[in-house]
Amino acid sequence: MTVLLLIVSVPSLKMPPPSAVPAALTALFALMVLSLIVSVPARQRARELAATPAFAHAQRQRKKVEALFAELKNQIGLRRLRLRRMKFVREQFCLAAAAQHIKRLVRFLSKVPSPNVAATA
Repeated sequence: MTVLLLIVSVPSLKMPPPSAVPAALTALFALMVLSLIVSVPARQRARELAATPAFAHAQRQRKKVEALFAELKNQIGLRRLRLRRMKFVREQFCLAAAAQHIKRLVRFLSKVPSPNVAATA
């Protein structure tokens, strides 16, 4: 585990007069220390995994699911639930999901089938 220390000077911080503050605290007012844990092997492994075809496929699948939940929140109105208690929340979610599935089914069934090349010959 590598620890990266960044020491940043803070000129906008007003220091009290040196006589009012002990010498140990004077340095604290002048410099702010930010320590970050940098795990280079883990980050490198994450970058390698992000470059794989399986990751790209998973991201495409995730995009579809996220779009469905976004539609539930924004268009169907599940951003804020109207009922309390888990039983009622589950019921409201199932009704909203059923409405969403019916909309998708209508879109799927209303598609005009493309003419078959073999049937016209």
